[in-house]
Amino acid sequence: MKENADREIMAAVYNGDYEAAKTALDKGADPNAVGFGGYSVLGMAVEKNAEEITALLVERGAKIDPSDTKHSQVLINAIKKGNASIAMELIKAGADINACDLDFNTPLILAIDKNENKMAEKLLEAGADIKIRNADKNTPFLQAVYKGSFDMISALLKAGADINEKGAGRKSALMAAVEKEDVELVKFLIKAGADVNVTDMDGNSPLINAAIKGNVNIVKEILRAGGDVNHKGLGNYTPLLFAVENEHMDVLKELISAGADKNAENNDGETPIIIAVKRGKLKMVAILANAGADINARDLNGNTALMISAERKNIKIAKELLENGADPMIKDSRKNSVL
Repeated sequence: MKENADREIMAAVYNGDYEAAKTALDKGADPNAVGFGGYSVLGMAVEKNAEEITALLVERGAKIDPSDTKHSQVLINAIKKGNASIAMELIKAGADINACDLDFNTPLILAIDKNENKMAEKLLEAGADIKIRNADKNTPFLQAVYKGSFDMISALLKAGADINEKGAGRKSALMAAVEKEDVELVKFLIKAGADVNVTDMDGNSPLINAAIKGNVNIVKEILRAGGDVNHKGLGNYTPLLFAVENEHMDVLKELISAGADKNAENNDGETPIIIAVKRGKLKMVAILANAGADINARDLNGNTALMISAERKNIKIAKELLENGADPMIKDSRKNSVL
C-alpha cells in the first residue's frame, strides 16, 4: 500500500497535480520518497516550479535538504529556477540560506547573477552572508558589479559590503568597471567612495587599466577623482607608457595634459618617445617631442629614439626627431652612433 502511495506521490508531483499529491500523502506516501533519476519528491517539486506542492511537502515533513543525487540542495535549485516564492518557503522551513552549489555560489550570488534583484533583496533581508566568495573569488557585491546592477550594488553597500574589496587577480569593483568599460558604473563607484589608486596583483591601478583599454572617458573620470597619473605598475609602466604601447592617442593627450611624466622609464629603460618610435607612430612622437619629452633619452642598451628610427629605416620619424633636437652623435653601448 505504502509502495503504491510512494509511486502515486512521484507521479502526482511530476504532473504538477496538487490534489493527487495530497491524496497520496493521506494514504501514507513518504514525503521524502526518491524516484527515478534520483529525484526526491521535494527536489522534483522544485524542479517543476510547483509552489503549492512544495508547500504541502514541507508541511508534511519533507527534508529541506534531501540526499537526492540530482538536487541535494533544493534552495539552490529554486534560485536557479528563479522562483522566489519557493525559495522563501524553503528558507522559512529551515533551508540553509548560505548553501553553496559546486562552484561555491550561494543563493544570493546566484540571484544576483540571474538579475533576480527582488529575490536577492529578500535573501539579504533574511540574513544572507555577503562575505562568502564563489569559485571565481567573487562576493555578492563583486558579482553585482560584474552584472552592472546598480540597485544591487547600492543594496549591498547599504548592507555593509566593502566597496574596495578585491576578487580574482586582486581586482577591486572599480577595476571591474574599468574592465567592462562602463563609464556610468565607474562614476557611480567613485561617487560611492571607491579608491581610485587601488592596485591589482600586477601592481596596476584603475588609471593604468583604463589607459590600456584606451577609454579616454574613463581616464578623465579617474583623473578628475585624483588618480595618480604617474603610478608605476607591471614592468614599471606608467599610464602614459601603456597608452603609447597600446597606441591610444586620445589617452596620451589626456595624460600629458594631466601632467604625466613624459620621461618615465619602464624596466627596459624605454621612455614614451622610444616606445612611440618602436611603434612607428609619427604623430605620437611629434606630440611627445612638442610636450617636452627628452628627445635623446636612452634605453638600457644605450639606444636613443633616433638610433631606433634609423635602424628601422623610418625616415619620417628620424626627420621629426632631428627637427626637435635629436643628437646624431650620441653613441650606444657598443660605441656606435647614427652616423
